[in-house]
Amino acid sequence: MKLESKTYWDNLLKKSITKFFILGVLYDRKCHGYGLVSLVRSSSCGTCSPSFGTIYPTLRTLLDGGYVKLEEVDVKKRRRKVYSLTARGIRAYRAALASFGEHVSLLSNVCVGDLTRIANKLKTD
Repeated sequence: MKLESKTYWDNLLKKSITKFFILGVLYDRKCHGYGLVSLVRSSSCGTCSPSFGTIYPTLRTLLDGGYVKLEEVDVKKRRRKVYSLTARGIRAYRAALASFGEHVSLLSNVCVGDLTRIANKLKTD
């Protein structure tokens, strides 16, 4: 673990943000995995762009935790796995909204302030 690496922090944030956006998409509608990739990308304005290699393990974690349920449906002669939130998943998304809402504002203020302070220090050094 390299705390001084931006990649470390990016990966840490992406895991949380991916869960957040998956729960958000499923809060509004049932969806299959392929659709989730597209909807997460669009609902996050492209800032969260998970691959299938990220979506499916995350869905498995949410399924195992009882936050998401899986239903297989026939669509054009194909079996599709369709995901939706459980009551526990709805509560999890609401908790995530509250937490992210509090922390994003605080982090934004801290980051802007610290970046300005660092830039000013670099000018004087």
